Amino acid sequence: MRKLFVLLALLLLGACATTPAPLPSTFLIFFNANSAALTPEASSVIEQAVTAIKQRKPATVAIGAGAGAGSNLRLAGPRQAAVRQALQAAGVNPALLAPASLPNSGAEVRENGNQRVEIILGPPAAR
Repeated sequence: MRKLFVLLALLLLGACATTPAPLPSTFLIFFNANSAALTPEASSVIEQAVTAIKQRKPATVAIGAGAGAGSNLRLAGPRQAAVRQALQAAGVNPALLAPASLPNSGAEVRENGNQRVEIILGPPAAR
């Protein structure tokens, strides 16, 4: 009986080890104030998004940009373009990429929280 218990425990642990954690479907890219340049942290998040895109094969990938009150709206487009270029350079099909606007929710966010672009993976493509 004890051998059976140990065997079941090992099987359950083995199953846990082979089940990967689910990837997120939204990735936040933060920018420094008054800049559209990608930071090293932003590049790391883009790499994670590329991995998720290649694994999930979404029908669309929205690249949302916007600016909150007091933020520089003129940078929304260049920031969106920087993320789009980085995704394409990493091998993401440009036909998947769609621009989107981020509404200002009015929520209190950290100082650079509105200086962001979101990568949002759509549902899987039909096969």
